[in-house]
Amino acid sequence: MTQPLPMSDLLITPTLLEQVSSFYENFDIQSILKLSEIYSEDVEFLDPIASHKGLVQLRHYFERLLKGCTSCRFDIKEAQIGKEQGWIRWRMLFSHPRLNGGKIIEIDGMSILKISNNKIHYQRDFYDLGAMIYEQLPLIGGIVSRIRKRMA
Repeated sequence: MTQPLPMSDLLITPTLLEQVSSFYENFDIQSILKLSEIYSEDVEFLDPIASHKGLVQLRHYFERLLKGCTSCRFDIKEAQIGKEQGWIRWRMLFSHPRLNGGKIIEIDGMSILKISNNKIHYQRDFYDLGAMIYEQLPLIGGIVSRIRKRMA
């Protein structure tokens, strides 16, 4: 069970929370133009695919991700952002022409944030990469699904 942030650290910054929510709920090429409003220049962004240091690398990563997808957005399920740290629980909904027959794929995930000067300087995303990619591929997907069932 997730423990809430201590009250001393819970200086909620609705502006940052609203910016992050809006950014990811409307995730597209246009929203990437607003990256510098929520992320610091020296941001460190890690997810199961790779790590990116700096706003320029993060921008390129998001651009590549969006160019491959037919659609991509996030539903923010729950979030708590304080003065120096926070977390966001989300569901990513995306479609890619080579995955799942181009149909929408839904992946649950969570982001851990570190904040400085009301901007995110560290983000670590956690989600199931197998469910996101491997299980969606025609040949490999069946194999991964069978392995999961055997392990359960």
